[in-house]
Amino acid sequence: MKKPHLVIASLCLCFAACTLAPSSSPAGVMSPIGSMQAPETYLRDFPLGVSQDELVNYLGPTDSISTIGDTTYIKVDLAKKQGTGGIGVSPGMYVAVYTYVIKHGKVDNVTYQNNGLFGRMQNLDAKTEKAKG
Repeated sequence: MKKPHLVIASLCLCFAACTLAPSSSPAGVMSPIGSMQAPETYLRDFPLGVSQDELVNYLGPTDSISTIGDTTYIKVDLAKKQGTGGIGVSPGMYVAVYTYVIKHGKVDNVTYQNNGLFGRMQNLDAKTEKAKG
């Protein structure tokens, strides 16, 4: 006979480990992947001014990093990370990209671009969302 109390105890330990593991940095940086926030909320709450090192540590794998002059752009493509399975879209047709704009080693802005799949085209940025309140 299986011991249900051992199963319950194991589940409790797993849940506790998941909830105690830091999902964001001390400054509030978190990856948009799995954040379960609408892009507007993610951008509004994102702590501009954090260092590039802190950003990279909490973002996880990025899709591209490029530098033009004194500005660095770090991109995270949600369509690539989350895949398009289940929504019936061919790879490459769906665009949902966060771009972190780094100036002088600090995050100056974050933009979000969505190609409007299902009629919801979005071009958003953190500075504008913060100004809206």
